[in-house]
Amino acid sequence: MSEATRRGTLRNGYWIKHPSASPNSPYTYTSEQVRAYLVEIGLIGPTQSAEDVKAKVKPTYHNLEKIVRGHLRRFPFENTEIHYSPTHELDVTPQGAFQRLVGEKKGGSYCFGMNGVMYGILRGLGYRVYSGTARVNHNSPLPPTGRIGSDGGQTHQRPVYTPLSHMVLFVQPFVDYTRDGEATSEGQGNNQTYMIDVGFGSPGLARPILLADDGEDDDQGVMGVGRTERHRLKRGTAGGENIISSLSTSRDGLTSTGSVLNQAEPDMGDWVLQVWHAKASDLAESGVPAQHQNRGWKTLYTFTEAEYFLQDYLNSSLAICHTKVGIFWEHVFVCKHAAEDDSDDSELIRTILFSTELRRTVRGKSELIRKVESEKERLEVLQDVFGIVYDVEEALGCVKGRVVELGREVST
Repeated sequence: MSEATRRGTLRNGYWIKHPSASPNSPYTYTSEQVRAYLVEIGLIGPTQSAEDVKAKVKPTYHNLEKIVRGHLRRFPFENTEIHYSPTHELDVTPQGAFQRLVGEKKGGSYCFGMNGVMYGILRGLGYRVYSGTARVNHNSPLPPTGRIGSDGGQTHQRPVYTPLSHMVLFVQPFVDYTRDGEATSEGQGNNQTYMIDVGFGSPGLARPILLADDGEDDDQGVMGVGRTERHRLKRGTAGGENIISSLSTSRDGLTSTGSVLNQAEPDMGDWVLQVWHAKASDLAESGVPAQHQNRGWKTLYTFTEAEYFLQDYLNSSLAICHTKVGIFWEHVFVCKHAAEDDSDDSELIRTILFSTELRRTVRGKSELIRKVESEKERLEVLQDVFGIVYDVEEALGCVKGRVVELGREVST
């Protein structure tokens, strides 16, 4: 399939299996678990049954948007178990993550737990879905503000990527739909494919994004938490040092030259997710940032369309939890969203705790709310602001001596 005809689909026009074709997947939840999750995110009422779910929550794009939005509003992206639990690990198994988020209501998770729960829920609702993995750009926007600077030249700064350490999802709605979200058939739908990611924190996706590169259109990509944030997908690779487009050997036979493959090849399924931030004053009347095509787009991560599996994520999570370097080892990082109002398209408010700073971003403006000065104070913020619950004495014992501990004595 040519690039001109594959907009919005997987390479070669591939389809994703219906979940009924893989009933033994570890990402399988019971109808009652699916119902409990939907109640938790506010998509159905607490008195509605599992049968009501089948009737009300069809696997459409319209409902996919609602589920992603509900998940971001209800569950915090966070890494606190690395520092405040006895094991210093996050349980990112499908059942373990579900229990923390929905069963015990004690907190959230990071990508493997957040997207893992989403994977199982979407399967339970009849969406065709599979999971992939990504390399995160070290030079991407970081907390606490989650924004890039004003220098548009950052767009072209060469990314520095992590190992494969981030989980993403590919989704094909099972029912065709109209622009109003009404189902047009009960057949197999089509193979239009969306990438979703509820596990990146700030400044991650806030809605599904079609698997397409829209070039330099003014309205390319999708809106983020509000009009001052936008995400897009571009065809491209992580870049490399050893793969070249052609070979020419020098006379001595010791060196070869050629063009390094930094751009995507049509059949490789290589993508980058990018983010752009604007000031409210930069917005045109239409709400689309003026002249944003080539100014300030920043790569968050790169991924391919290859499928990855639970064991890949368990191994990656174990490495992240115990590698003594990186954002999750060196910081307490929590991010949660709230809506400005009850409408489906209201802008989201993003609240972040990054180490000691509690910040809130509303309509593109980041405000410092509080600086915490002790571990007890930080544990209070985790519970009161984010709903993350720990036994205080146990948590204080677990964090003692770790690099994130507030007030710890550093030996010289």
